[in-house]
Amino acid sequence: MAQGSSPHVLFLQDLRAPVPLREQERARHLVRLLQSLGPVECVSWTQGPASTVQQALRDGFRPGRVLWAFGIGAAAFVPEANALGWHTVLDLVAAESRSLFDDLLASLSRWPQALRAARLAYSEERLCGCASIVVTSSEIDATRLGRRVPEVPIHVVPAWLELQDTGRSAEAEALWVFRSETGSHEDLAAARWLGEELLPRLRSALGQGLPQVEVHGFGAEHAQQLESLGLRAGSPAPQAWHAALERAQGALFPSQSSRDARLSILQALERGVPVIATGRSAQGLSLSPNEEIFLADRPDGFVGAWLRLLQDARLRESVSDRARQTLRRRYDWRASVDTVAAILADLVDKPKRRD
Repeated sequence: MAQGSSPHVLFLQDLRAPVPLREQERARHLVRLLQSLGPVECVSWTQGPASTVQQALRDGFRPGRVLWAFGIGAAAFVPEANALGWHTVLDLVAAESRSLFDDLLASLSRWPQALRAARLAYSEERLCGCASIVVTSSEIDATRLGRRVPEVPIHVVPAWLELQDTGRSAEAEALWVFRSETGSHEDLAAARWLGEELLPRLRSALGQGLPQVEVHGFGAEHAQQLESLGLRAGSPAPQAWHAALERAQGALFPSQSSRDARLSILQALERGVPVIATGRSAQGLSLSPNEEIFLADRPDGFVGAWLRLLQDARLRESVSDRARQTLRRRYDWRASVDTVAAILADLVDKPKRRD
């Protein structure tokens, strides 16, 4: 679909509560993608009443226009948009309820989240069933949502990044980095595992020359705990993370949660930084193990991969090069332009829903 031939899109986002960084970045790149195809109007639901969004839907409607509801909060307006005659796309970054259930199965201490997960699953199923089309960011999330609403078309649009052709501005140091996107309890437990299990094993294998490990994303209240684990506390600010990646030799993602690490993993690979992660941290990412990313869930496997990358500069370079090629083909927003153009074309060609 050529520039300007796409239908007018109203991009709706719920900003009443703090938005996770991964959702902020995905929304930003999606808007750029949609703007490359045609006119886009962005509407944010902030602290005002729902009636302000409802009025925007009524005022903005014209035949053939599309509502792109980003996130579960914005999805609440899909039924009303259908009734007004909008074509509707519901964009869920991930099947969040399934990730919560996975976390519950991984640790009994998380069972208080069960009610939240059940409510979220109900909302996802009900609202996905109202949309003309559902969009999500990975194949695994598309499969999970498709089992609940098999009657609704589901498309994968992994628009997370805008890759730059320039290389890193600094030489890599003996620095390895770990980032928590949310400062969650799961990521704090991962930092403890890193300091109490992984670093001692690495120290035993190396004997000397232990690399510095810098942890980002936690508040100042955790700095002393991180230092006691032999980890350097970095700033929670996103710009500090990007600056650290410019200097880092590698990145570590040892969390056993499947909800928070995708964006940070992709950002590390984007900057040519090789990554070692647990399978759950990298869940949903289409990257080849041992070729574009190293995956390990047990201490011996994690430290073994770390040692290989520490001791082999050519391996670090080849893994990084292959990963960047995959990012360019799949995760750069420009790689999804044709997919989104086809979604919009399909929408305007099919009968409108009026639930």
